[in-house]
Amino acid sequence: MSERNKWHGIEFRHLAALAAIDQEHSFSRAADSLGYSQSAISQQILVLERIVGQELVTRPGGPQPVGLTAAGAALVAHAEAILARLAAARADINALGEGTPATLSVGCYQSAGARILAPMLSRFGSASPGVQLMLREAADDGVLLESVERGDLDLAFVVFPLQDGPFEAVELLSDPYVLLVRSDSELVANGKPITVRQLARRPLIGYRNLRRVHLPEARLGARVSDANIVFRSDDDETIHALVAEGIGVAVIPWLSYNRHDDRLAAVPIAVPERVVGLAWHRERNLTPAARSFIEIATSVGEELNREVEV
Repeated sequence: MSERNKWHGIEFRHLAALAAIDQEHSFSRAADSLGYSQSAISQQILVLERIVGQELVTRPGGPQPVGLTAAGAALVAHAEAILARLAAARADINALGEGTPATLSVGCYQSAGARILAPMLSRFGSASPGVQLMLREAADDGVLLESVERGDLDLAFVVFPLQDGPFEAVELLSDPYVLLVRSDSELVANGKPITVRQLARRPLIGYRNLRRVHLPEARLGARVSDANIVFRSDDDETIHALVAEGIGVAVIPWLSYNRHDDRLAAVPIAVPERVVGLAWHRERNLTPAARSFIEIATSVGEELNREVEV
């Protein structure tokens, strides 16, 4: 049998076992996570190693954690992509099930939910009657994109640049950063945009769980060294309250700014804006409901862009 044909003997359960060991660093915990016995996991790895012709898992013995060899690490990267595609296929097939109510699962983070999703709901209900909208929230769009890749979410609001993966996305709006300050701050009285240099040594309130590339202080770059972060939170209401109490100022996206809070003001700041979008799995079939959602989100994004310009 040729090496190529030999690889045809790899089964999904073999790849799932390898991925579970990479995640759990233990044969027993990998078995528990998949609902197998430990001996079954060991057998699946042995079969996979015979097919591949290389050792994939390190077996140090005793209490030391199990790991992957270089070959195992290379294979598990492909395995995770294959398993994610299988999960996406399952989601597509389930969506076609007869007699099941139509659903659309959407992931969003706080500011997108409040300023983009909320105005969409009545329009989406009119355009897609009978479709149940399922919402999942997370502080970090990276978590949402992982769910899109697995097929757990149909769509997710994101901030560009996207992390690597099988994604397509549409841009919705440009969301400039602003400096959130007390309304009686001298920075408001100046009536001028804030330069990054003016933030040096000022106490800053920052976000906690965003990907590094999305942290506002990361966009300040080397222009503000050793940013004086005095508090972190992923809750916009908490950040607003802390600024109102004089704990510090905060660099936040315009979408996160509560314009109805008279205690606070938003001052323009010269840092690169973020681009907000909507992403989906490029290999999945977009349902009519998903296409309608994308169209409505694009329309709301255009409206918000005009509001920003004003």
